[in-house]
Amino acid sequence: MQFGGAGSWNTTLSLQIEKHDYLKRIQKLREQLNAISQICLPGCDDMLVDSAIAATEGVVRQLEITKMRL
Repeated sequence: MQFGGAGSWNTTLSLQIEKHDYLKRIQKLREQLNAISQICLPGCDDMLVDSAIAATEGVVRQLEITKMRL
């Protein structure tokens, strides 16, 4: 890896692929969150909202635990 000079901003193909994969996974996360928003529109059944809350609370708790370990 080159930190300075000509070519220091060039990235390897593997780093470019990793970045693309990461951005692709972030996009998938956003799509999933958007799907929840579209399903749980105002006026939808209470069971849908309660299910979404229960599921997302569990995910948030797990992510917080994981983040503390990093």
